[in-house]
Amino acid sequence: MTIKEIGEVRRQLNPEKSNITKVYGCYINQAGEPISDYEQSVGMMREEEKEYYHTLLKKVLSGGQGRTLFDLSFPTAEVAGGEYHGRLMTLVKTRCADEQARTALYQQIVSAVKLETNYVILLACNQYDVPHKHADGERDLEGGDQVYTHILCAVCPVKQAKPGLGYHSEDKVFHTSVGDYLIAPPQWGFLFPAFDNRATNLYDALCYLRQEDEQNAAFVSSVFALDCPPSERSNRQGFADMLEELEDQCSMEVVTTLSQRVRELAEEHKAEHREEDFAVSGDELRLMLDECGVSEERLDNFSRRFEERYGKGEMVDPGILLDTKSCQVKLPDVSIKASPEAAERMETRVIDGVPYLLIPTEGEIEVNGVSVSVKTEG
Repeated sequence: MTIKEIGEVRRQLNPEKSNITKVYGCYINQAGEPISDYEQSVGMMREEEKEYYHTLLKKVLSGGQGRTLFDLSFPTAEVAGGEYHGRLMTLVKTRCADEQARTALYQQIVSAVKLETNYVILLACNQYDVPHKHADGERDLEGGDQVYTHILCAVCPVKQAKPGLGYHSEDKVFHTSVGDYLIAPPQWGFLFPAFDNRATNLYDALCYLRQEDEQNAAFVSSVFALDCPPSERSNRQGFADMLEELEDQCSMEVVTTLSQRVRELAEEHKAEHREEDFAVSGDELRLMLDECGVSEERLDNFSRRFEERYGKGEMVDPGILLDTKSCQVKLPDVSIKASPEAAERMETRVIDGVPYLLIPTEGEIEVNGVSVSVKTEG
């Protein structure tokens, strides 16, 4: 799913637009035992309750592709009659009313995750009447091509608010108040089926993994019977390894120039208001490295490694490969964080046999909040 498609679905998740009629939940204790299995009618909820539930479900569509959101694809055999895909389809078709399918999903999640707090599994089904989009990009808000029916699941820790002093209106004074148990933002979740090219895609799901966690793989495996996609940290480390294999040609100038070129392409893409998300191919990255003067032999190795990790001809969001918004330079006992523009002015040089990192300065220099002067030669 593209960023725009995710945003389109996400915008439907507010009480005014949503077609969610019920929210199902399973409250689990720290030992993985169910405390309660419940369903709530949205129509019977107070307005603030509706808002809270929609906010929690909306959260599983937040973040970015390759960071917190990951596309998952089922193999054809699983879609044709597999247990895991079939269970999700049952929940979609019954709008989560099938108790057996709900219970099985809850059990799958409980078997995969362990939290230090109680947690709740939220499940809901929404329907979106997808507006027709004209050739000029304008949407016909009166007519829709299809109804996109999908389920949303959120696994949310339940945490006790800190006790403190609370106002008691009867006594008109403050007394000790024990903290309530509140649902926190989700740790895991998913959307199924996916919404690709503004249409239902039964082969894919969108998985939400809030942060790096060793339980992510277990969650994806248990719910979807699929391998967990590589995290942003894994992607960045993998790409760093590819660049480091350029060996002596992996200079500071090459890395900063590569980041600069990717940033320029991203800005061009944004200025042109293109429909698809910004992405680059291995061939494009190879060309950028070639322009930096990297040798043909090292370029061939880079292309081979990139293809092994991401596939031949695949497009990848460069934001999950390298940081183009800031630059961090680390030495054994020094760490420098700079803007991309400042990083482009830095250079490495060997002076009298000693390697130096040179940073041209403009304006005042402060050390621990104190403005200092720069010694002049002589």
